[in-house]
Amino acid sequence: MTISLLVPVYRGSQTLEAALESVLNQLVTPDEVIIGDDTLVSEKCETQKIKKIVERFQKKALFPVQYIKNDFNLGCQGNFQKLSELATKDVVLYLAHDDIFSTDAISIVKNIFQNNPKVGFMTRPYYWFYDDINKPIRHVPPPNLETHTTIPSATELYKRNNNEEIQKAVHNIFGSIGQISGLALRRKWIKEPFHEDIFPGHMYPIADMWKVHSGIFIKEYIVALGTATSQSRTLSGIYDDSPTAQWMRMFRYNFRDRKYHKILDACTTHIATNYLGLIQIKNFSSLRNVFKEIVILLKYRLKNIFEINFWFYAILSILIPRKILTFITDWYKNTILSQTIPCIPFERADHDLPPSHKINYDSCARAYKQKIELFAKKIKNKKILDFGCGFGNNTALFDHSNNVVVGLDIHDIRSKNHRDFRLKVYDGYDIPFKSNTFDIVVSFDVIEHIEHDLHSIKEMYRILKPGGQIFIATPNRHRLASLLKAVIGKKDIFPKVMQYDGIGGKSVHITEYTSKELTNLLADAGFKSIQSSPIWLGLRGRINVGFEQTVFPDINHSLFIHAFK
Repeated sequence: MTISLLVPVYRGSQTLEAALESVLNQLVTPDEVIIGDDTLVSEKCETQKIKKIVERFQKKALFPVQYIKNDFNLGCQGNFQKLSELATKDVVLYLAHDDIFSTDAISIVKNIFQNNPKVGFMTRPYYWFYDDINKPIRHVPPPNLETHTTIPSATELYKRNNNEEIQKAVHNIFGSIGQISGLALRRKWIKEPFHEDIFPGHMYPIADMWKVHSGIFIKEYIVALGTATSQSRTLSGIYDDSPTAQWMRMFRYNFRDRKYHKILDACTTHIATNYLGLIQIKNFSSLRNVFKEIVILLKYRLKNIFEINFWFYAILSILIPRKILTFITDWYKNTILSQTIPCIPFERADHDLPPSHKINYDSCARAYKQKIELFAKKIKNKKILDFGCGFGNNTALFDHSNNVVVGLDIHDIRSKNHRDFRLKVYDGYDIPFKSNTFDIVVSFDVIEHIEHDLHSIKEMYRILKPGGQIFIATPNRHRLASLLKAVIGKKDIFPKVMQYDGIGGKSVHITEYTSKELTNLLADAGFKSIQSSPIWLGLRGRINVGFEQTVFPDINHSLFIHAFK
């Protein structure tokens, strides 16, 4: 079983390198990669950046890589079609320039088609992130977390005549193929070309294939979708032709045969109840297009008149000004909705990704980083332990001025750029150093993950020399975002599974602390002169609103505790 990986690119210099790096990190490599650049020829600087990224990729790749620069702009669907026609392998698999594959993506795809010779297409769960892949903001989950889900062909469903099965199949397919990355099709069965419609154009080949061939919805998350440079956010003109009308054209074209009338009905209900689309149109297009979309939703499903949710989203999109609605939407996705996402198993070589997909230094992160840097600069000629050093980004800040820096963690996950300091791997309980060894112990965003917190604090106290200092940073349990979540009934309950941590394990906050609670914890361990320095008050998201200094320390975002032995 062979794989053609197709990578469509349009103005992708900011994110393409990260996408291609995720291809290089595959456990099983593709049999060919074809990259199609649809950037305007007149944009010479952007084109040159993309070409250089591809050339670096070609030098590293151990498989054939073909780079195609289109002579004129084909549009995204035209680019998809051209790449698909150039493919030569058994299966075509797509990866857009701003998305990231898990390290096992191609291995899973190969196994699916190898072991299921009658399957024509494969879809998958996925999640969106803005500019930090570790922070999902929305996700499309698999139908079954334990096993792959087979989707019978439309012809088979017609024979069974089971409405529930039809609705389930429609939801599984068209609720998951709105984005092309991670979709895979058996090439010899592709009959219908891509269509020019911007939103469902790539679905035409899949919808056509589904009429005769079954599909599989896999259980693994193999792709993460970046939204920072998405055309749906940056090109308002794509909404001038109603998205709902485009979907309906696709449904009516592919299921025009009378025997598929129940499937067409289910498809109509599926798209005509997507009221959230009104918010997206208002945020990134015009009020005129919002009104047009409302009329079209009623045209295709008159029952919407009696739907409370329909009117809620319709009124919201009409009355709230775009800037305010955009802020509310992004804040909700990044601060509220993202917290409801269960831990997502996504295997990746995160610490080797280019900086564009690592850490977003928004105003909160900058304030946090600056606080650590300011403290680190003052430390000279000291022996320092970083408790829970992780990738080593903060550990490296102390490696200057004759300091002796030691990292401590339960795994060695130091990044390539931070492997100069000594690391001690331990069992997560007793710190493996003698008493009175270190001048300073630092720990950043670790204590909230530890079950035996008091024991660990006492261990830090033990290994410090008399007069030694401890510096701990951790999220504030009473930060503003958490309080607002509690008001709307989304109060955090601990232990709380956050996300997967990038090395295959769960990131769990066993608990979080208020300033008073953490101060008391250090006092119980024997520390003196304990000072708490609150930092940054605000709401985080794509648009960050906050203040580095605040007169309301009890609801700041992070706690910074400094104490002495």
